[in-house]
Amino acid sequence: MDPLAAVWRCQIPVQVKLADHNNSSPTSVPPLYFLAPRQSYLSYLAAQAWPFVQHVLSAIPGQPQRQPWFDYEGIPLRGQFPIGLLYDLTTGRTQHTCPPASKGVGSGNSSALPWQLTLHYSPPAHPHEEAMLNTQGAVASAAAPTLFLNSLKEACFICQG
Repeated sequence: MDPLAAVWRCQIPVQVKLADHNNSSPTSVPPLYFLAPRQSYLSYLAAQAWPFVQHVLSAIPGQPQRQPWFDYEGIPLRGQFPIGLLYDLTTGRTQHTCPPASKGVGSGNSSALPWQLTLHYSPPAHPHEEAMLNTQGAVASAAAPTLFLNSLKEACFICQG
């Protein structure tokens, strides 16, 4: 199998749970499960989760809806990095290969699977976290293609000199 093709097909099982303080419903929203491509961004997960959580979010008339942000075990995640990189950094994974298609997701070294993220629609508790996450809203909008092309140019420059 071509290594490049394997990397592009690689996906990470992700569990997305809505933060309790964002839930305005008396019942909790069950966790959502996705297979996220390693090259995608957190804005992809936020868009996938939106239809399932929008009915329980408290909306304040006259105020725009807050940008979504994610955390892993209380650590805010930056939205401008690909999901695969964030997964490797937060779980301490050193092996960057996908499991063979014949094996299931639960086989092999899957102690960190599914990757459990918490989705927030409220501002972070600490101001420095808000400043760190400010770029996520830009990535979720029209800046994502520009960011991708800039990263591609940097990678080509590193490879070609």
